Amino acid sequence: MFLDFSPSAKGKKGQVVRFVHDPDGLVVIADSFDEYLEMLMEYEYDFITEDIVEDF
Repeated sequence: MFLDFSPSAKGKKGQVVRFVHDPDGLVVIADSFDEYLEMLMEYEYDFITEDIVEDF
């Protein structure tokens, strides 16, 4: 994943994109980093799970 600061005419500056293999290409995940973070919070994506916390 990366931020696109040089998008095509169809894209938006600062959009979040990811590289997809087979076939090679780019997929826009969100129009901005803020939108990407909001999406993670909305879907309650856990970066740290109970399994990981028990290891510490």
